Amino acid sequence: MNTTVNELVSKLFLEEWSKEIFYDRYFVQCEPTICSYSYIDNANPLYVATTLLGLYGGLTVVLSWWCPRIVKFVRRFQIYYRQKRRVRVAPRTS
Repeated sequence: MNTTVNELVSKLFLEEWSKEIFYDRYFVQCEPTICSYSYIDNANPLYVATTLLGLYGGLTVVLSWWCPRIVKFVRRFQIYYRQKRRVRVAPRTS
């Protein structure tokens, strides 16, 4: 009752701070049927730019490693397949 406004402001208008949390009492009193949350995240230009650069860098590294191996495998397969299908013709000797 004799508290000044300055003191109330410094104490954030709380005379007593309770640190005990009773989740079971909260759920008994409120009886929520669904617990969920949502937030709206606006993509700023810096976030978009860094994400695109990261994707580009990652794809560059991965594709520069995989593409030569895939091409090499396909060429080996083609060479093997062509050699298998090759028909050899020998001249007849009489």
